[in-house]
Amino acid sequence: FQFWKEYKTLYHEPTPTDFIAFHYYPPRGERWSLEHAINFLTETVNWLNYNNGTNWVGPKNYWLTEIGLRAWEMPIGEEDALLYMTTIITWLKTNNIGISQWAWWPSSSSNWEENTKLIKNGKPTKLGELYLKLAMEK
Repeated sequence: FQFWKEYKTLYHEPTPTDFIAFHYYPPRGERWSLEHAINFLTETVNWLNYNNGTNWVGPKNYWLTEIGLRAWEMPIGEEDALLYMTTIITWLKTNNIGISQWAWWPSSSSNWEENTKLIKNGKPTKLGELYLKLAMEK
């Protein structure tokens, strides 16, 4: 939001954009729920739609550039990671709020939970195999 304000101050017009990117992770310290994800994403898109034309201009083309679990804060079980990925990506494929692109944010740091990595030692993990399968399905 601050960027929009600064752009408008400098150029006296809303920020032009081809797409808007944002992230989603479940709330700190809580187990994920599809209901929370849908509510958060819908509220975010509604807020972006509200600001289109005044603070930014462009197509309603929203990219969820990071989805994932808070692996840097709490242990994530493999089955929970698999279920979360399946659930949220299945919903994203049919969402009608304007999210056109999305990407899982894989753990990369050695101190992050192993069960959210897509690749380990150069090979797909179980989660990585699922991500590929979900990406290839229509």
